[in-house]
Amino acid sequence: MSDGRTVAQLSERFAIYNLLEEYAWKVDHRLYNEWIQLFTEDGVFRVWDEDHVGHEAILKLVQDTYDRLAFLRHHMMVPSIIFTGPGQARIRLYFQLVGATKSGHEVVGAGAYRNQLVRTPSGWKIRRLEAIFDYFTRLENGWVNVERGWNTQSIVP
Repeated sequence: MSDGRTVAQLSERFAIYNLLEEYAWKVDHRLYNEWIQLFTEDGVFRVWDEDHVGHEAILKLVQDTYDRLAFLRHHMMVPSIIFTGPGQARIRLYFQLVGATKSGHEVVGAGAYRNQLVRTPSGWKIRRLEAIFDYFTRLENGWVNVERGWNTQSIVP
C-alpha cells in the first residue's frame, strides 16, 4: 500500500529534516557562521513581534541572546511539511528549550516554529522563520502562570 509519495518527494522531506537538525545543532553549539548559511541572504527571523531581516540582523539577535546564556538546547518535534510549489515548502513544528543563564539559573521554554523554505542550488534554506513562544522562563519560577512570550531582559539579565 502506498500513500502516493514518490522517492523524490521523500528525498525532499529528508533534506528538510536535515535542515532542521542542522539549525538546532549549529545554533546551540554557537556555530554561527555555519548556522546563518541555513537562511537565504534576505531571510527573515520573526520573534517577539519583530522582524530581523538579512544575515547581519539575524546574527546580531541570536548572538546577543546566546551571549547571555551559559547554554541553550533546542528540542524540536516532528515537523509538518507542506510543499506549496516547486522548490517551496512551509513547515510548522513545536519546540522546547532548556538551558542555563551564566548566573546559574535554569531556563525552560516552549513554542512553535512556522517557517517558509525555499530550495536553492545549495539545498533547502530558510526564507522566513517565525518563532512563537508560549513561554520562556526561569525554571524556579514555574511555567504555568508565566506571560505568553519571551522577555529575555527579565529572564537573562
